[in-house]
Amino acid sequence: YVDAAQSEILLSAYMLRVQSIAEALRRAVVERGVQAYILTTNAGLNEGASYAKSLALAGAHVRSGYANAELLVVDRYYVVNGPLIGVQSMPDGMDPTFAFTGTDYANSLVTIFIEQYNGAAPYDPREVAQ
Repeated sequence: YVDAAQSEILLSAYMLRVQSIAEALRRAVVERGVQAYILTTNAGLNEGASYAKSLALAGAHVRSGYANAELLVVDRYYVVNGPLIGVQSMPDGMDPTFAFTGTDYANSLVTIFIEQYNGAAPYDPREVAQ
């Protein structure tokens, strides 16, 4: 779904450790000019294996705060929800990732994402470089 994005990606993930997802996000931002908004936890931002900071350097808008769901919304139409967004392998007993389409369902989740995103602390990669 990330590779299909044309205008916007909203991602909420406790941790962002999956290289293939991070690379797809980077391509979307750098190569196609997609606006990517990433919400992760403070631990998810600062963990060594997280791709959140490198995605911020690539141009994604990253914030840390309350990321209570593993959620990906692409172009306010495609929704991917589940534990595989942020982890490298599915732990025993966890449900698989689910994908849905439709603007009504997506928009209901967009509203929640925006609330949580606006309440989170922005990450500015330029501050680290100074």
